[in-house]
Amino acid sequence: MRIEVNLLPGAESLLRAHQAELPQKDDLCGAFWGLLALSQPGIASHAAVLDQDTVAATSGTAVSPRSDDQSRPRGEGHRRDYRLDHPTLEHTDQVGTSVVGLARAISQLSDDCLQAVPVAGAWTSDSVGALLDQAQQQAEGVTLIANLATRHLWGSRPDLATVLAYLDSGADRGPEPDWDVGHFVAIVGQVQGARGRGVVVADTYRTLGHQGMHFQPLPRIAAALTRDGTRAGGILAVVRSQAAEALEANLKTRGFRLAPWDNGSIDLGDRLGSSG
Repeated sequence: MRIEVNLLPGAESLLRAHQAELPQKDDLCGAFWGLLALSQPGIASHAAVLDQDTVAATSGTAVSPRSDDQSRPRGEGHRRDYRLDHPTLEHTDQVGTSVVGLARAISQLSDDCLQAVPVAGAWTSDSVGALLDQAQQQAEGVTLIANLATRHLWGSRPDLATVLAYLDSGADRGPEPDWDVGHFVAIVGQVQGARGRGVVVADTYRTLGHQGMHFQPLPRIAAALTRDGTRAGGILAVVRSQAAEALEANLKTRGFRLAPWDNGSIDLGDRLGSSG
């Protein structure tokens, strides 16, 4: 069996920043990935301090008032060392970062050098693969920030035999998922086998996979983005602003719906100036 692995353009520098930044702060998975998109080479920001807190504040992110073990993978400690005073919400399904807010923060904090194109599906293995193929053509780099439901994913530590069996035959016999939350991750590459195709996921905790990196079959990613209709999911394709129009046109011709989705998190607006 021949196995082909392709990292997306810009993935090497993104992964260096990823390893240095791990783990996310509590409830800031969206801000974590916004920060890493902004950390790509050639992107300057006017922000005096550019960190997860800055992105969260600009995104209108709210956090839970106290640590919640259910919101993190098993064995992962809490991290509430916030530099800024973020607003809190008692309803845990409303905390975190909205898609609209995250896209706004990426644009504002990059001084409009970056644009986050919201891709809302519909999601199938074929459509995820088509988006990956388009991302592979972004010569100046792309960050694919996927907003999904983790309950549809493989557990992050499948043995090698399971991964090879999937790539060879398409047999989906992976481990049970590690946890059950709505979550932001990044897709940084794709893996093609004889009959199975998958992606390389960069996550926000070192306890997931190998130092925050794990393999997922394409059908599992499609299901995780669809979320069984309980909450919308999708992918923010972050590219240089001059490349956004062409990417949008190509995606529209392939039937994608380009619009923000409601992941349940409330957008409390741009509070950076009042937060300090």
